[in-house]
Amino acid sequence: MSQIAQIASLIENGEYRKAEVLSSKLFRTGNSENNRSSALRLRAKIRLETARFDEAIDDLKELQSSFPSDFDADAKELSSEAYLARFESAQVGFADRSDLLHAASLLKEISQTNPQYENLGWTYYQQGRIALIDNDIVNAKNLLIQALLAPSSRVVLTAYCYERLGFLEYYETRNMRQSLVFLDKAIHTYPTSASPSWLIQVYILRSRVLKEINTEKALESAQTALSYALKLSTHKELIADTAFALSEILASIQGQEQAVIDQLQLYFSNSKRPVGVDVSWSRAYEMMGDAYAQMGQHERAITAYESSLEHNPYHPWEELIYYRIAQNHYHLSEYEKSIQVLLQIDVTKPVDKLFLFNLNNLLGNAYFALKRFVDAQEAYQVALQNAPNNTDTQQTKMYLQLANERNQPL
Repeated sequence: MSQIAQIASLIENGEYRKAEVLSSKLFRTGNSENNRSSALRLRAKIRLETARFDEAIDDLKELQSSFPSDFDADAKELSSEAYLARFESAQVGFADRSDLLHAASLLKEISQTNPQYENLGWTYYQQGRIALIDNDIVNAKNLLIQALLAPSSRVVLTAYCYERLGFLEYYETRNMRQSLVFLDKAIHTYPTSASPSWLIQVYILRSRVLKEINTEKALESAQTALSYALKLSTHKELIADTAFALSEILASIQGQEQAVIDQLQLYFSNSKRPVGVDVSWSRAYEMMGDAYAQMGQHERAITAYESSLEHNPYHPWEELIYYRIAQNHYHLSEYEKSIQVLLQIDVTKPVDKLFLFNLNNLLGNAYFALKRFVDAQEAYQVALQNAPNNTDTQQTKMYLQLANERNQPL
């Protein structure tokens, strides 16, 4: 068997490290010159599979310029994969849109000029993904359906198309029932011989859809995802993702506070501590704070809430987090600390009246506990001024009356 054939066989079997060693030897010894076109194509495949997208693109550019007749539909597809992968792997704000446009152009060229291409379905699928990135929902859906009906050498294509259609129905059209139909089809058509890592993400997405339909089934789906993830013990990121998804569902079920904490601890232990702002860690600590508060572990709740704000100083519900911190200080009889936190909340921002009622009611209670009855009166009066219709204000009025009476001279 020739070296070229050996490399191709190794790539086919997913043995990319061995393929790379043999490919490097091929180029180093100069033997690639006899069949440089094939050697460049194979090395580009290895580099693409090992996430070295710049190098893969360089190989394919050389293939196109030096052997233009060999830059066929297969090479164009490979090149489009490299450009799309480089675009998607770039950090937010650093993605080069020209990569996306280049990938789209190559894929469109294949589908228009090679209607008999054996992997035509995959090119439609990738075009559908690009349309989704561009928020072109109608075109994305049409392309994904085209992909389902076109030929392809990728056995996972059918499942991949159904998953993207399910994603589209959930996030874009908010059709939960249809999303669930597509996601179930994705699971049922996914080859049993393929890696379960992709399937985990489908079960996570399915759990989020089901959360809006049936909490019990959502929990089952998330637990299935976690069972798969734990079997892939080296994939810590997948374990973290599934633990987070499971904790979100458990947080919506009364009496599952300890289970929420257990899953969040699993999430933290399998996640790399972020540097700077991280909304996922912030949300995780917020859920942990809620769980501890409901269990009456107020000191731990305060620490968790403070960590939530530490990981996201721009938290959209910052005022509510501070209010919860104040609540827990109050439950610990730390009335001065509760007042201090409540007074630092920016009430000039647009907040609903119920929040203002609750905030000032708690402030009044803290002042009352410290026998600062004048301050308590003022806080209760502000609370009542902001009480929405149908709010139970009986207790607030009672404490306002008590504060008035105790503020009277003997």
